[in-house]
Amino acid sequence: MTIYIGMVIDTLLFVNGLYDIVCSLCILYFPYTHLGKLHISCFRHEGAGGAFNRILAYWIFTYGAVRTATGFRTSKLGYILSCITYAIEAAAYFNETEVVKSCQKIKGRFVWIISILFALLTWSAQSVIPNPAPAH
Repeated sequence: MTIYIGMVIDTLLFVNGLYDIVCSLCILYFPYTHLGKLHISCFRHEGAGGAFNRILAYWIFTYGAVRTATGFRTSKLGYILSCITYAIEAAAYFNETEVVKSCQKIKGRFVWIISILFALLTWSAQSVIPNPAPAH
């Protein structure tokens, strides 16, 4: 049985996207669960709570939906959009961890480093998908 790298990347995107969606819903509706606290616990400033938590949950849901859709239905555009979501996530967590210092270092660094790796992975995946044939 041959496992294609594209299948592995699609599975990672799908699972990571579902995880993001579940975490976002837990932040909104089950904030005292482990998954509800996971992303929030990264931030250490007093502003965390209320509107901050909800907006973070909506943002996480948004990029989770893009990643899940890409993992479910592979396309060059999907890989590019997923790559962009990881790049934005990496930039945001880098800024909050290293510049603003509102994230705990170990958690923030883990997120932005993994996000960079996933951005590179999804960018490399889109390069192997052929462009669609032009419509006549």
